[in-house]
Amino acid sequence: QNIHQVEESLQLLQLNQAQVSGEIKHEIELALTSANHFLRQQQDAVNAQLAALFQDDSEPLSEIRTRCETLLQTAQNTISRDFTLRFAELESTLCRVLTDVIRPIEQQVKMELSESGFRPRFHFPVFHGAVPHFNTRQLFSAVISRQEATDEQSTRLGVVRETFSRWLNQPDWGRGNEKSPTETVDYSVLQRALSAEVDLYCQQMAKVLAEQVDESVTAGMNTFFAEFASCLTELQTRLRESLALRQQNESVVRLMQQQLQRTVMTHGWIYTDAQLLRDDIQTLFTAERY
Repeated sequence: QNIHQVEESLQLLQLNQAQVSGEIKHEIELALTSANHFLRQQQDAVNAQLAALFQDDSEPLSEIRTRCETLLQTAQNTISRDFTLRFAELESTLCRVLTDVIRPIEQQVKMELSESGFRPRFHFPVFHGAVPHFNTRQLFSAVISRQEATDEQSTRLGVVRETFSRWLNQPDWGRGNEKSPTETVDYSVLQRALSAEVDLYCQQMAKVLAEQVDESVTAGMNTFFAEFASCLTELQTRLRESLALRQQNESVVRLMQQQLQRTVMTHGWIYTDAQLLRDDIQTLFTAERY
């Protein structure tokens, strides 16, 4: 009966595995939709703040760069922190879903499963370890270098006071000197480049999130059902061994019962023969006496 019960549990597990896949997929879709919505909000907010930073054309480039770096770093930390929390939430949700799946089976074989130490587990990687990072310094340098090259080709004035890296490192450089090329950097071009970088960053984040969730959930689901099926199979094996041992013991017990019955019968015969022999002896003594 117990073996048949475990076999039914294995069939129930296979049925639940097909059903729970849909629920898991639904939970993941909800989580990814929410995460992408959050990303779009952050993307719009960062682009709006970038536009505000570049409204004042008289602002030194070094100060704008510092503010941009602070803005992008803050946004990056906010997104990473939010996604890390979302992963933890998703882990809890999926573990709860899988725990609900095994409850009907646990009710049948709860003690055996508890002794086997089975527990549903999901292991998501630390998300911020794979997050793309903004590189504002490299981005600024690349945009400025492209604009310097364009200016040199159009004006053909040759080298103009080294490159703009000197200006980036010295905020006061060029002030009070009318010959300083302070209008070489086009802020609108720089703003568009930064906005494009923000858009690309958010696209990469959404892609990384989807890939990590898919990889982690697939591994977690496979491990979950493999370990649970292994527990049930092990339980089934132990029950079969127990049944075989019981059947073996039953045959020994039956043999001993038969031997005991023969012994009892033999004892009965001996007792009967002893009574008959005693009666015969008494009869002989009585006959000799008369």
